[in-house]
Amino acid sequence: MWKKSFETFLEKIFHENKLEIIFIIISMTTCIYLYLNLFKYLSGFRSFLAIIPAVWKMILSISI
Repeated sequence: MWKKSFETFLEKIFHENKLEIIFIIISMTTCIYLYLNLFKYLSGFRSFLAIIPAVWKMILSISI
């Protein structure tokens, strides 16, 4: 049951704009992965704040 609805959901997504959505998904996952890894190795609140704008710039530059 859920598989069928998931397939129709995917068909709707890919019917809209396949490449754009794939790029957004890839960029989001890579940004989250990099963000978590950097946060693991860097210590302190200042470094935590410094990463946020860079991640957003990456997301915006890839998705536009």
